Amino acid sequence: DDTPIRLWEIDPTGEGPYMTHSSYMMHGSPSPISSMTYSPDGRSLVSGSIDGTIRRYDTASGDPIQAPSSGPFQARLVVISPDGRVASARETGSVTIWDAGTGLVDFVLCGHTETVEAVSFSPCGHWIATGSKDKSIRLWDSRTGQLCRTLTGHTSWVSSLGFSPDGLALVSGSKDGTLRIWGTNAGESRVLVSVEHWAFLSAAYAPDGLQIASHHLLFDPLKFPSEGLTGGLFIWDQQTGEQRHILDNSFVWRLLSEAGEWKVRLVWNAGPSALTAFDATIVGTVGLSTTNRKLLLQRGATDVYMPDISALEEVERDAPGESETQSLGEGSIPE
Repeated sequence: DDTPIRLWEIDPTGEGPYMTHSSYMMHGSPSPISSMTYSPDGRSLVSGSIDGTIRRYDTASGDPIQAPSSGPFQARLVVISPDGRVASARETGSVTIWDAGTGLVDFVLCGHTETVEAVSFSPCGHWIATGSKDKSIRLWDSRTGQLCRTLTGHTSWVSSLGFSPDGLALVSGSKDGTLRIWGTNAGESRVLVSVEHWAFLSAAYAPDGLQIASHHLLFDPLKFPSEGLTGGLFIWDQQTGEQRHILDNSFVWRLLSEAGEWKVRLVWNAGPSALTAFDATIVGTVGLSTTNRKLLLQRGATDVYMPDISALEEVERDAPGESETQSLGEGSIPE
């Protein structure tokens, strides 16, 4: 059977977060989907799958609008350029650039010695940047596929790339805990941010080019990987590296093993002064106690089924055995 692809409509209600509902389902690849992206005009969607199949769909009808392209290796990443071309990165370290309209291959970018983890097209249309587990970044001529320069400096794999709006600079995020800014003309670089035990997973310029948004994981080397990871969203000044904003809901769901059984628990990952849940929506949760639900509502979350805290308090009174809600200064919440 095909792996389904679902499209969702976003309905602004005018009050609180957006509400979502399923629009329709498309028939995807026979194997799991590894990457998807919209075309610049939003009229088509391209997907890549583990079996190497790449497909393109009409977003209005959900119908495939092009015969699938396929290869023997996983299509780990698909990216669409401003002019509508598609880049697909495979496990071999190569990146194929093809015409989304005809499905014909323009050229193949070869040179990385390990898997490509990031691909980005410059807004000006001149460059294609690729980043790899081989710790290097390569800049290619987007018209010919010719390698223009290789950028080195990261000490671990490159996981994210993003061009500035004018195409003159490139930001890269790496598992070495650094964000770097590169000049696309000369290839010079500077370290914008460097934090020990951080792994930057994504980075992007703001439309005005003055700030950079990043997402990272903080790995605690003293803990088992599944227990030692927390993350955050940050906004940085692209010139000075000064931290401008932290976009973080301050709580995470953790999968923990207790007495031989796996349980999901809600854990705060910030101090009491930063315990907020604004822009968070509680919907379709399973196993969330009224205690934790009430605390999330008090911290600014929105519950689409029970938005009134007083109604939740009435439910809580009728639920014997439920522990009293902790004070807002507590730093962890037991289930």
